[in-house]
Order: sequence, then C-alpha cells, then structure tokens
Amino acid sequence: MTFSVPALDQFRRSRLPVVRAAEASECGLACMAMIARYMGHDVDLNGMRQRFPVSLAGTKLRSLMDLAGHMGLATRALRADLDALPKLRTPAILHWDLDHFVVLKGVRRGRVVIHDPALGRRVLSPSAISKHFTGVVLELAATADMKPVAARAPTRLRHLWSRIDGFWAALAQVLGLSAVLQAAVFAAPFYLQLSVDAAIGTGDIELLAVLALGFGGLVVVRVLIAALRSWTLQSIGFLMSFQIVGNLVHHLLRVKTEYFEKRHVGDILSRVDSVRPIHEALTQGVATTVIDGLMALAAAAILFLYSPLLATVVLVSVVLGLAVTYALYPAQRRRTEARIIASAKAHTHLVESLRASTVVKLTGREAEREGLWRNRYADVMNASFSAGRLAIGVTATQGLISGLQTILVVYLGARLIIAGEGFTIGMLFAFMSYRQMFTDSSLALINQVVRFSILHLHLDRLGDIVHAERDTPPLPWNKRQREPATVAIVPWVGRRGWAGGEPRRTAKRSAGDGFGALRAGLDRPVGGGVAIRNLSFRYGAGDPLVLDHVQLDVAAGAFVAFTGPSGGGKSTLVKVMLGLYPPTAGEIRLDGMPATPSVWPDWRKRVGVVMQDDQLLSGTIADNIALFDPEIDMQRVRDAASAARVEDDILRMPMQYLSTVGDMGSTLSRGQHQRVLLARALYRDPKLLFLDEGTANLDEETEAQIVDLVSSLQITRIVVAHRPALLEAADTEYR
Repeated sequence: MTFSVPALDQFRRSRLPVVRAAEASECGLACMAMIARYMGHDVDLNGMRQRFPVSLAGTKLRSLMDLAGHMGLATRALRADLDALPKLRTPAILHWDLDHFVVLKGVRRGRVVIHDPALGRRVLSPSAISKHFTGVVLELAATADMKPVAARAPTRLRHLWSRIDGFWAALAQVLGLSAVLQAAVFAAPFYLQLSVDAAIGTGDIELLAVLALGFGGLVVVRVLIAALRSWTLQSIGFLMSFQIVGNLVHHLLRVKTEYFEKRHVGDILSRVDSVRPIHEALTQGVATTVIDGLMALAAAAILFLYSPLLATVVLVSVVLGLAVTYALYPAQRRRTEARIIASAKAHTHLVESLRASTVVKLTGREAEREGLWRNRYADVMNASFSAGRLAIGVTATQGLISGLQTILVVYLGARLIIAGEGFTIGMLFAFMSYRQMFTDSSLALINQVVRFSILHLHLDRLGDIVHAERDTPPLPWNKRQREPATVAIVPWVGRRGWAGGEPRRTAKRSAGDGFGALRAGLDRPVGGGVAIRNLSFRYGAGDPLVLDHVQLDVAAGAFVAFTGPSGGGKSTLVKVMLGLYPPTAGEIRLDGMPATPSVWPDWRKRVGVVMQDDQLLSGTIADNIALFDPEIDMQRVRDAASAARVEDDILRMPMQYLSTVGDMGSTLSRGQHQRVLLARALYRDPKLLFLDEGTANLDEETEAQIVDLVSSLQITRIVVAHRPALLEAADTEYR
C-alpha cells in the first residue's frame, strides 16, 4: 500500500499524548493507544487493554497491524535509516532495542522527539537514536472506514471511595471552623492600625491596653479553633485513607491472576502508594482551597477599599505568579511522573534481589546486583533533583515577584502618605498585612490547584488497579460490607467432614477426629466432576493456541493424571480448570453446572490445590497449614500434617507447629515445604484435589506414602506429573 500526500487531516492535528505502559509487555499497545487518540479515537490504555489483551510474550509487528485494522487505520511497514526519519508520516511506530516499541512524534531542528511508553517524552540526537532504532517503522493513517471508537475507562474518585458516615458533616464543620479562624486572622491587622493611628497618635495608654487584651483573647480563640480544625481533619484523613486503601486492596486481591503475572511487584506497590496524595488532597486540600479562595477574594476587596492603586499592583503581581506556575505545570507533571516510575523500578529491583538473595550469593553476583540497583536509584535521585530544581525555580520566581511587589507597594504607599491624600501610616501597616494575606492565599490556591491537577497522574496510576478485571463479579456495596459475616462455604448434599460428622465449620472437631475417615471409603456422594468441551486457550490476541479443542471428562471420585513434555500446556489446563485463566473458547462444567464467573468462588472453597510455584506466608507452620483460619482447629492441622507425612519433621523442631516460616525462606527443606503445602490443601477437606508436580521434591519412600494417600482418598484427584509413581497409581492418564 502507498500513502498519498497528507491531506486535510494534516490541518486538524490533535495533541499526541504520552501513554505509559503498566504491564511489562504492553509497549506496543501503549503506542497504539497514543496514535489512536491522535487520530480521533476516544481511548485510553485501560480500555485498549480490555479490548485487545496481550500476553507476557509481548506484541509483534503483525499484531499491531491487525489491531490498527480493527480501529480503521491503514498501515505500512517499511525499513528506514536515520536520514529518512524526517520524511516519515508521523506519528509512526519505531521498533526499539529489538524488544520495544516507541512512537516517533517528529524531527525538530535535527532532534528526534519520541514518546516512549516506558520513559515518557524524550528528545534525542541522531547519534543517540542510532543506538536503539532497529530500522523497522510502522506508518499509520486513517481510512475512510474509520469510525471513532470509545474505549476509555477513566478513573474517578467514586471508584476508590464509597461512603464514610458523617464525612460531609465533618467537612462542613471544618469549613465552618476555617471561616471563623480566617475571620480572626482578618481582624489582626486592625490591631496594628488602631494601635498606630488611635493609641500611639493620641498617647492613649488605656486604649492601647484594651486593644492588647481584646486582641490577645482573639489569639487564644484562634489557636483553639485551629487545634479543633486540625483534629477534625486528622480524623477525616484516617477514615478516608483506611477506606480508600481498604477498597483498593479488596479489589486487588480479587483481580485475575494474569494481572500479577504481567507486572512487577514494586510497580504495584507504587500504585497503591498513590492513594496518599489523593486522600491528603480530599481531606486538607478541599478545605484549604475553599478557604484560600474566599480569603483571597475578601482580602482583595479590602485592599481595593484601602487603595485601588496599591491593590492593582498587588493583583498584577499575583497574576504574573499564576502565569509562571501555569507555564511550568506540564514540566512539573512530567518530572513528577518520572520520579514515581523511577522509584517503582528501583523498589522492584531491590525486592527481586532480596527474594533471590541465595542465588545472588551462590553466583557471586552481589556487586552486580548492587550496581544495577545503584543505577536505578540514581535515576530516582536524578528525577527528584530535576523536579526539585524546577520547584526551586518556581519558588524563586514567585519570591522575586513578591519582593518587587513589596518594594513598589511601600514606595507608592509612602508617597500617598506624604501627599496627604487620606492614607495614614496605620493604614499602610494594615494594607501590608492584608497584602500578605492576599498574596499568600492566592499563591496557596494556585499551588493547590496545581496539586489537584497532578492528582490525575495518581488517579491514572490507580486506574491500572481499579480497572483490572476481577475473576469473580463484585458484590454490591451493601452486601460487600457484610461479606465476612454472610458469605460462607455452600454445603453440598451428602458432603460430610473427615469423621463423618457435621458439615465443616459448624462445629469443632474433637481430639479423636482423624484423617482416616477420608481414606475409609465412606458411602456418600463425592461430587467434584469436571467436564470440558472444545476448550481452547491463548494468552493474548494473536498468540498461538496453547490448548486447542480439548475434550475431557473427569468423573466424581476419579483419579486422573496429565503428563507430557514440559511446556505442553498441562499447568495451563489446570489453571483454566481452576478458573484462574478464562478459556478463549469452549465450555467447562463443574458437577454438571456451567462454570460461570459467579460459580468459581464457592468452587475454589471446596478445592485443595498444590501448584508448582506455591508459597508459604509469613507466620507459623500451623497458620500456614490452616491458611490463617481465624478459628483454627489444631486437631485438623495435626491430622493434615500427619497425612502429608510432615508431622514427624515438625515435631522435631524446637517450636513444633509454632515454628516460623515465611515467603523469604525458612528452615524447611524443599520436600518439607512441599508436604506442608499438601497438608494445607488437605486441611480444607477438599472435594477435589489438584497436584501440579506435587511430589517432585520427595524421596522415593515418602513419595510412595503420598501416592498411597492420594490413591485412597475418596475425592476427585487431578495430578500433573512426570515421575512414574503417580502416573501408575492414576485411573486414567492423559498425554
């Protein structure tokens, strides 16, 4: 396809935005979001991600071309050298560093302007470009068939904040106290004016004493009101922060597994930290903005009552300060974003190094990892220094304007006094006080508005979490508040506990209850059947199918095994059967019922799982086996540990079941670790047991005991294995 000379669309250029990639592999999608916005589509990255999901493998050029076609954009892929960059139709997508995409905005005065999904807007020299540009370019143009697509998912405060009882009443109280406080502040200059003009001018000592006592009492009242307002603001801030962060974590723990697979832990934590400036703005910023605005208006009115000439000088200087702040706001936003992202990268690198500390030590790579961290932390310091330098420039400019304003006001005011035009020395003192109030309130209002504008940056970062798709539908707010008390494990017909007693969680097991009942072949319906029809799965649009038209029937109580070469999709199939990955096509039925999103939560509560990458949490061994059950049953813990053949090892430890383990390591061997995970799965009294290489770290004797246990369980068992012991014990083997 050839592209014609740019036509009328060249004359209606919209602004090319900068879209930051949140996932490690979505740089191509971010580039498409930038260009789609430029071409007239109303999209953002959250909306694009929902419509065009990508996998961890990233996006190929062919996939970008297909995506552009879906959005009514024509594409042309070509090879170009550096000399051809000024001649390209922009914006265009450049292939970068062999594993990345950026958007070419244009070439200005020999400098190349790009929008990098990882680093933001960059202006580079041709020599710097040559180190990264691979020569592959994708040009894009709107076609006659293009219709604007609305795929935008903006983040609003209502996504984070549901309701706080008494919030509006408390905020009204803060505003009322602030109004009274500012009235007291406004009265203070009159003390100076009356003291100079009325008391000092007439030598009236009694009037001076009365003024001192009256305004002294006003100071005491002002301090008490300020303390009460601060206490109220603090209370509101604590409540709001607790709810916003609580809502965010509530949602984060329920998003799909793929969300965490595509992101770095430091970046996620950094996004959660964006809550802090938001709740600070809502609690303190709102009241401050309203009061500063009213105070500035009132002070301006008083200034004009004193002297229109002097008031005009003050007003012009504040407008100049506003112009400086507005002109530098885009740079301030970019540098703030750069600092946040650099901090997230440094945090991620440090967390990864700590988690892999044993590997780092064994390979002697401490210096290399430290060097890489220092480089990332240097980026944080450079970004902070750049933002700080800009802030110093803004403060210095505003200070210069304010200083010149003071000199000019005093000069003009003194001339008015000398000219005898009814402007007294006391009035000049009072005017200067009101001038300071107006200037301070106006600048505080301007800076607060800038902070509110930068809140969009934090809201956009939180939007990556807020708009992440959950694997189960959210409850309405009125039900979510009562969730811990009302949501319970749904009992199933004939399902009983390990000793054949009452359904689980209705009563504590006695010390005599043991794990043997599960092995005893109870005469009861088992449940746990799984049926799969024409199931296919791929990780992202354009990726090859990992599972292709899978047909599978697992009867209730059956023992089946999946085996085959590594990378063949066995673990992926297990995750699909657990609802962690939604199938691309096909159907899953659980005990004959369609596996809809609302079914998975209750299904998982009746499933025991040991996956290859399972982790223990920080706590005791008993806590981990019971998975921090608030009503832990120690007899069940011991029964599960005994069945998993790990109790003898636990009892040899000094603290036994109270021994501490954690995600960063413990005294447990890999085999013990795996058996604790198995005990955790058995503690749940599962209806269906999944083991993904659940005996890979065990010796032959222990493995034989575990295989005997699994074989005798009267529940459905699905295992992934390569070793023959489990494969030979299974009723059915799938390859």
